[in-house]
Amino acid sequence: MSESQDPESVESSPEVTRRSVLRGTAGLTVGAVAFLASGAEATAAPGPADPAGRLAAAAKVAADQDPLLRRKQLRAFELLDVDGDGFVTKADTVSLARRFAALTEGGADSPTTGQLLAAIDRMWDALVTEPKWVLDTGRLSSEDFVIVTANSVAVTPDRTLQYIAMITNLTFTMADADRDGVIQREDSIRIGMGAAGETRGEAEAGWRALATADPERATYGEVLLTVTDYVTGVDPASPHNLALGRL
Repeated sequence: MSESQDPESVESSPEVTRRSVLRGTAGLTVGAVAFLASGAEATAAPGPADPAGRLAAAAKVAADQDPLLRRKQLRAFELLDVDGDGFVTKADTVSLARRFAALTEGGADSPTTGQLLAAIDRMWDALVTEPKWVLDTGRLSSEDFVIVTANSVAVTPDRTLQYIAMITNLTFTMADADRDGVIQREDSIRIGMGAAGETRGEAEAGWRALATADPERATYGEVLLTVTDYVTGVDPASPHNLALGRL
């Protein structure tokens, strides 16, 4: 993705506009992002002219991050390693997205699913391929995944937050079949079990992590805050740490 492209330009269907919600909830996690970015800019990638230095700097950012973030990143890796071969690829991420889409009303061939797959392709290019935090950007080991995620959060937080919002927007729209602005508890649990291979207990724990005002329904703002806090948050007491069922 070129720098001139705006990730928000591929937001989902116009009848559900949530950019205002992003503005409202992003402020709740800005403290975490600022904390993560402090000290990271000094060790940011030195650029293509110095690939060895770039890799070393990226590894240091990952090593210096809060241990809680590493635990959450490794849990996300488990989820994304769809074929269980010990690596995460773009194809793995697409496969998980298709599995998710098949459980929504529109199905795997809906226009919104196409938007989601395009967004994943662009996100991988923007956060993995272009920055070159690791040697092999096509196939990430668990440690490579940690390095990529840590640097995406600490070194390029604005871009990362944009993609978090974009992917969350699309997946929420797909799960919100009746377009009433909320996701039902049982639908979330069903999708979690079917798409992510979670146990019923893990899917229920993930639902509770949303910390919704209504135990049976979750709004887009609640989901976006949960996803953002999972990726960036360093508060060990945050309920959002269990968004993927366990650590």
